[in-house]
Amino acid sequence: MEKPKYPYFSSGPCKKYSSFNFQNLNTALIGRAHKSDGAINRLLEVNQLMKEILNIPTNYEIVLTPGSDTGAVESCIWCMLGERKVDIMSCEYFGKKWTQDLEDLNLDFNLYDARYGESPDLCKYNSNNDLVFVLNATTSGVYIPNLDWISNDREGITICDATSGLFALDVDWNKLDATTFSWQKMLGGEPGFGMIILSPRAINRMNIYHPDRAIPYVLNLKKNKKFNADLLLHGGTVNTFSLLALEDCLYALKDLKEKGGVSYAVNKVKNSYQVIENFVNGHDWIDFLVEDKIVRSPISVTLTLPKFNKEQIQTLIKTLEKENIAFDIRSHFMAPLGLRIWCGPTVDTEDVKLLFDWIEKVAEDMLNL
Repeated sequence: MEKPKYPYFSSGPCKKYSSFNFQNLNTALIGRAHKSDGAINRLLEVNQLMKEILNIPTNYEIVLTPGSDTGAVESCIWCMLGERKVDIMSCEYFGKKWTQDLEDLNLDFNLYDARYGESPDLCKYNSNNDLVFVLNATTSGVYIPNLDWISNDREGITICDATSGLFALDVDWNKLDATTFSWQKMLGGEPGFGMIILSPRAINRMNIYHPDRAIPYVLNLKKNKKFNADLLLHGGTVNTFSLLALEDCLYALKDLKEKGGVSYAVNKVKNSYQVIENFVNGHDWIDFLVEDKIVRSPISVTLTLPKFNKEQIQTLIKTLEKENIAFDIRSHFMAPLGLRIWCGPTVDTEDVKLLFDWIEKVAEDMLNL
């Protein structure tokens, strides 16, 4: 049986973009200061490509933070929240992490929580409040299919953890004020770097509201109790970053742009998901964790194996890894035990098909079908 060309289906760090080559990195400004003209210009080029590919409004700004998407979200929480009550929509591991941050900061909030595999009740969002939510919940396989439930006339700001959704989902920027992501997901870049896309409303919040708490330096987007506009003079970077990783991100963006940008990514994700849906519909021993198709993510697909016990599931995963068929497809450690298949735009649909040919063979051998 033919094996996947690239057996990498991890939900992060994710498979590299198709044109990745170590030779690409020869042009990296290794050894240069990250605030040198050359480095700043390179970062500005990355930011401009992101704006172009994502159709980000011209009056939105981009800031680079340490700590991957986690650091980016926490920068927003620490620097912006506390001015008013917060609504948080949670349905998985990272929603719970952001909830813990709100608790630790003693903020006033409403938690709208849902079990793994289910969506929070978005109708409970109050537009007078600030909002924190995850666009695509990687650990549960739930995603937010649209942002129509967010008012354009809201009083509060929105903080959207979009790291597993941006670049493969169409978004309405009028609904988003602080949108975070990392290079390691959709772009197939390197981990450790977070990005925040800031609307004028988000920047205004930082200008008019100063929380009564010390903000850690690496999370601080403010200076003299206002948004630190000096960040934008340096391409929007909070601290030192890897120029090697930046070069890789630049090539990843060029690769995506050449292939067709977000529309290409959306179609590729849909095609990969369709392979999985067809497979699940044809077999009674495998199912989706997310029952409601409307909120079932086509990007981070979570699956259950109701006819398998824990040991059998672990054996299936280890067998696929030993045969170089698939690495890192076990469900998140906080989620129900099963499979989690990343179908982001850097993953080839043909590899997804070959993976499930092997899943069928190994699983049915185990069940003696």
